Amino acid sequence: MTARFWIAAAIARLRADTTSAPRLHVLPPLGDVEVLAVDESVHPGGIKYRSVRDLLLHDLREGHLHPGTRLVEASASNTGVATAHFARLLGLPLTLVAPARTPRERQALLASMGAELLLTDRPAAMYDIAREQDGHFLDHIARAGTTAAYREDGLARVLASLSPSRIVVGVGTGVTSATIARYLRHRGSRAKVVVADAENSAYFPGWASGVRDYGTGVPSRIPGIGRPRMEAAFDPDLVEYVIPVPDAGSVAAMRWAREVTGVPVGPSTGANLWAVRELARRGMSGPIATVFADAGYLDTFHNPGWVAGKGIASGPEAGVPFPWSATTP
Repeated sequence: MTARFWIAAAIARLRADTTSAPRLHVLPPLGDVEVLAVDESVHPGGIKYRSVRDLLLHDLREGHLHPGTRLVEASASNTGVATAHFARLLGLPLTLVAPARTPRERQALLASMGAELLLTDRPAAMYDIAREQDGHFLDHIARAGTTAAYREDGLARVLASLSPSRIVVGVGTGVTSATIARYLRHRGSRAKVVVADAENSAYFPGWASGVRDYGTGVPSRIPGIGRPRMEAAFDPDLVEYVIPVPDAGSVAAMRWAREVTGVPVGPSTGANLWAVRELARRGMSGPIATVFADAGYLDTFHNPGWVAGKGIASGPEAGVPFPWSATTP
């Protein structure tokens, strides 16, 4: 097969890879607010599935990928899972640069998907290490915002179709919130975007202070959201609020979502729901749409012993009640 025909076939495979139609959960109200959740956890890599696919489609069209090209990415999170899924689909080798502290459960998953893991004790140097590898560095954080075709984005379209007053998503790279907000503007929607930020992350203080390159220097403990420094893809002018979420709140809301839906959502989904609760506490009206960003973490965030060992206390006994009602202090 010539390179040209391989590229055409690879593009067709990516376009055809619709693992599951979006699933909608109507959750119990938080206060007086109806909560609608689009379940992206059905995709490999959860909410990062679409943006990684967009990035690969872009690079195939530009001729950057050929048979046998080694993909390289600096991630063991949902971005890494999505990249491993597509690398296997296209028959391409993959190297993932990841922190040495990556949970063994996640390391085993990525290895089972065919990824070669390059672990480092210097997480801050992950991107430099990835650039040094012999292969094509996807660089999702830096590039995803420039390749997202927001007018066609499936997630934004589904969320907007629910006619919500607000859409709540987590903020990691900043690509998701920016993509959804631009789609809403393009469609003339009056819905506003609110983002949930993790404890110790730079986005809330940066947004509140108006400092676009704000940094805390402290990593997030919630996979998928939070950064020690605001990423360039995040546009604070496109969001109504950034809501800081305590790690214990993310875990408490995550457990509640599992109880009411049966889906073992991850803590970044919990952060979304905590932010919805905060909007309800502020008297916001109308249905609010959010996202089940991923699922799993059975050996970690859904394991009370593991959570306690990390010093994350959650639940009513720790003063972190979820959900909220009018009688909750």
